[in-house]
Amino acid sequence: MIKSHIVNIKEIDDVEFALEELEEQMAGFALLKNSVGLVSLNLDYINSGVYAAVADALDFPLIGGTAIAMSANGEIGAFLLSIMVLTSDDCEFSCAVSSETIPATGVSVAEVTQECYKKAASGLSGDPALTFLFTPFMAEYHYTSEYTKAASAFNAKVPVFGTMSLAEINNTFTFGRVVLENETYDNRVAILTVSGEVNPKFYIESVSDSSITMPNIGTVTKSTANIVTEINNIDIKEFLESIGYDPGDMVKGAQITGFIVKERNEGTEPVTARFTNMLQLKDGMGVFGNEIPEGSVLSVAMVSKEDITVTAKSLVDKIKENHEGGTILMFSCAGRMFALLNEPMKEYVYLNENLTGSFNYMVACSGGEICPTLVTGERVHNNGHNNTIVACVLS
Repeated sequence: MIKSHIVNIKEIDDVEFALEELEEQMAGFALLKNSVGLVSLNLDYINSGVYAAVADALDFPLIGGTAIAMSANGEIGAFLLSIMVLTSDDCEFSCAVSSETIPATGVSVAEVTQECYKKAASGLSGDPALTFLFTPFMAEYHYTSEYTKAASAFNAKVPVFGTMSLAEINNTFTFGRVVLENETYDNRVAILTVSGEVNPKFYIESVSDSSITMPNIGTVTKSTANIVTEINNIDIKEFLESIGYDPGDMVKGAQITGFIVKERNEGTEPVTARFTNMLQLKDGMGVFGNEIPEGSVLSVAMVSKEDITVTAKSLVDKIKENHEGGTILMFSCAGRMFALLNEPMKEYVYLNENLTGSFNYMVACSGGEICPTLVTGERVHNNGHNNTIVACVLS
């Protein structure tokens, strides 16, 4: 069993005041045999030295990353240092950061991720039952499926949950950091492995059915990783023209198109659906935000301000239907926050109003969400997502 506790530190500049906040909020919470802290923080906490001081003051490791907005147990904002403390007598926690950087000469993303995973897993006395993965958003290495596939290679039954960290509102997709203990990194993977009776449950929401404007419009017939060259046996430029899109806009990267991707098991049975973006058309190739396997069926969908509220409510309703309480870690795409226009914190306000009290929760703005789309007795389908809110519930 895992128990949890939330700490929110609002003091961003003064180390002494920040440590007083930490001491006050940790007082009275009894740590069990094994503990770890999942952290989400504004980049300024690193620059001011507050984060390192907080990490040094704790008797357990912190792992996580930076975000441009977050909420945890009643606190909402851009300038927070939020810690979700996990503690247990019968579950173990082991953290690691990759020895190699991304990119690294002669070393692939998969190799860097797998080296980090093996290092984290080696600190457990039993087999991993759950993996948390954190990596900074990097333009050339932006699709999360590359990391999830690598982390899943050792055991197809272990769920992987996590995020690509962002930095600050003026430099959203640059300067993101991952953290482990008192160190910070802008080009490494950090992984937390958990062993024992964890039994996590996962929830995913992206767009509502009413936002799907062109259902089942095409089947991917030629692709490699996140690059698609043929849909419906015609080249992707011709396909885009056939559904009314201007390929010229896609070449310029001026138009991001969202797709629901339905993947199939061995080309026949649909096994999972997720949302991802087509980011650009380049040299006759469609560059997507995540891996698009051949045989996937695509539907065009539009993300709107109204849809963010609808899907956030759907997520909360599903969680409450299945859990009376517990611990919830969530990541919500930055695209969802931008879609809310003049009310960027509206989703976080809704989550706060409807989860505080019954649950210990933390949600952070994400540059790429990592969450299983399907968990069966035989395997877990770990996947990357765009414009999505994902939740991992421990109860």
